Amino acid sequence: MERLGRSATCRYQINGLGARHKAEITWQVAEERCRDMELFGAGARLAEPRTAEQVQYLASTLRAHGAESLWIGLRRVSSSHSLMGTDSNSNFKWESGAALTSDEARWAATEPNGAKGDCVEMWEDGTWNDRACDIGKVLACERVVH
Repeated sequence: MERLGRSATCRYQINGLGARHKAEITWQVAEERCRDMELFGAGARLAEPRTAEQVQYLASTLRAHGAESLWIGLRRVSSSHSLMGTDSNSNFKWESGAALTSDEARWAATEPNGAKGDCVEMWEDGTWNDRACDIGKVLACERVVH
């Protein structure tokens, strides 16, 4: 799927919308599948929805296909916790290597909570949850369009 509009900066492809296929797509498998997408072109990676527009596009696609969540290219890189028991945004990095900023973060209430999760899923409402990496999810790949 391609994000439309004159100011499009990313091209997206979303896979695993069928229950049979998504059961096999752990975070690591999703990362590998994005990198291996020949038809999608070099430089593909798990989607990094950093703007409200990108988040809403992916969330609306999830809702349209009846999927509850998808993997995004964000992972916990540090397990240190704040005094309140939740992780700060600085503990997470995008697959591209950039640190997550507070302006980009779209955590659901009480998230990230660190409960069995170093990977991040995006729910159909556009909010994020830290999740165990070995659970099957839909995947969304992106390639930056120059």
